[in-house]
Amino acid sequence: MEQKMLRILQNCKNIRELKQTHLQIFIHGLQHSDFMLPKLITVSSAFNLLDYATHKEALRVYSRMKALMVEANSFTFTFLLKCFETSQALEDGRVIHGEILKLGFGSSVFVQNSLLGFYANCSENLGSAYRVFEEMPERDVISWNSMISAYMTRGEIQSAIGLLDKMPERNIVTWNSVVCGLSKAGNMELAHSVFEQMPLRNELPEKTVVSWTAMISGYATNGDLKSAENIFNHMPVKNVVSWNAMISGYVHNHEFDQALCVFHHMLINGLAVNGKCREAINLFDKMCLEGTKPDDVIFIAVLSACTHGGLVEEGKLEEAVRFTARMHLKPNAVIWATLLFCCKIHGNGDLLNSMTEKIMDQEPSNPSYLTLVSNLSASFGRWEDVLSFRVAMRQQRMEKVPGCSSIQVGNRVMNF
Repeated sequence: MEQKMLRILQNCKNIRELKQTHLQIFIHGLQHSDFMLPKLITVSSAFNLLDYATHKEALRVYSRMKALMVEANSFTFTFLLKCFETSQALEDGRVIHGEILKLGFGSSVFVQNSLLGFYANCSENLGSAYRVFEEMPERDVISWNSMISAYMTRGEIQSAIGLLDKMPERNIVTWNSVVCGLSKAGNMELAHSVFEQMPLRNELPEKTVVSWTAMISGYATNGDLKSAENIFNHMPVKNVVSWNAMISGYVHNHEFDQALCVFHHMLINGLAVNGKCREAINLFDKMCLEGTKPDDVIFIAVLSACTHGGLVEEGKLEEAVRFTARMHLKPNAVIWATLLFCCKIHGNGDLLNSMTEKIMDQEPSNPSYLTLVSNLSASFGRWEDVLSFRVAMRQQRMEKVPGCSSIQVGNRVMNF
């Protein structure tokens, strides 16, 4: 029966199955088995339920191991310390610390990181955790991240920044931990400084959605919606957490109309990128009928949905232009450029001149738009226009941003 229950315990797929199996272990009188309890602790650890297997039970199993002359390894102490991560278990954890040193595991980075985490979670201050960190014969990036994160969690910002400056190699967890900690503490000036130090896209490690979202939440919580919007609009990739952070920021600052507008934008954008173009347009119509005023970003999302869904047909492109002109807000160059690109997709050169004029009126010195218009003119065989645009760029000493390709070699990104 014991072997059968061990197999069932090993195959538990969720917490419900684990608790049912635990009940069967008690029914069959196997709760004191020298094999069953360690396995229960291991499975509880996999489900992050180490409070389910209490530290007293874990300590009792360890005592039985010693009595039976079963040799402990680094995993033994890692699991034990995981069970002890509450303030009530601090003294028992110190006993295990003594065992670690006595058995020669003091040089194991794996075990030392577990000790560091134990003291960071259990102690009233971080003195013991820092002593473990200082006495480590070898540290890895996890050691540094754990100590920095512990300082950030306790609000000891200067200590965290001091370690960040000394850290030999940082990964994205390091950066995110510091940015999130500073944002939560409301120190947005320092958070922005650290955020700006983060490597650019296509470098390792690069900014992730976590760091961008932390900055949005920090600015919004501190009432700086303009900076939050700026970060949000420059995010290369957004997920539902990013959108929620922006919506929550508006609600927190009592900007309910803006919160609703961002919510609609999120839905329209999500429908568009998932091929639900008709649904995106219907939602846009409903949004307008309910009195929510769309901004240019939402309008561009709708235009993109139309374009990708083939809804801006050749015969309806003029209608789209008229609709754009009737918008309550003044269309900017980005909107006209979106429509201009539709002309190329559907081979409609009749509207090229009028939309080119509108773009040039608003952004006459933008090399990206001049290049776009020049390339579109070339696709319609209007070589005189192409020449005039190229001459204008040369006279204004504007340069086209060169294209490039990138490959990763080891930990470096090479551009060519």
